[in-house]
Formats: sequence, C-alpha cells, structure tokens
Amino acid sequence: MQSSVEEPVDTIFWTAWLLNLLLFLILHEIRFLPYVYIIDNLLSWLLILPGLAIGFRRMHDLEKPGWYFLIPVYGFILSTLSGNPRRNKYGQDPKLERLYEREKADYHLFL
Repeated sequence: MQSSVEEPVDTIFWTAWLLNLLLFLILHEIRFLPYVYIIDNLLSWLLILPGLAIGFRRMHDLEKPGWYFLIPVYGFILSTLSGNPRRNKYGQDPKLERLYEREKADYHLFL
C-alpha cells in the first residue's frame, strides 16, 4: 500500500520516537504528582497503535515485512538504516517524489 503522506517515513518515525521519549521523561519526572500514572497509562494505550503503524511503515520503507518492527533489538537496528531510494512493493520513496516535484518546479521557472 502506498503512503499518501508527503513527509519522508524516516523523518516521521524519528520525530514520533523522540517525542514519545520526551513525553516519557517528563512523566517520569513528575510521577510523584497524583494521577500521573493514569495519564501515563492512557497515553501509552492511545499511542500504541499509531506507534506500531509508523514502525511498520518504516519497515516497509526498508523493503522488510512490517512485523520485523516487533522484534525489539532487530527492529530498532533496522530503523536506523537508510530507506530504499527507489520504488519497492510498498510504494514510491517519498524523498524521491519530493525531489522530482522540486526539480520539475525549478524547470518551469526557467522556461
């Protein structure tokens, strides 16, 4: 299935990963406040499906099955690799599409 998002998958993945880490660290520091554990649990449950979806998209960007993301160490190591620079069975590389659109726009400026 091809992604309809313009942003490169690796950028989305790492932004979400860093925001989740930041949120976890903040909640860890204020854990002494009442009801923080409820907020922490709610956020964990609310963010699990979007997190899995982003991780699966990242694996597809690497031409790997999405379930590889569920293997803790291996999935993380794969996530650090650069994506496939060409079209694969999961769709076109978003970075390549953006580059093509930018070059096409530059070409029209010179006409």
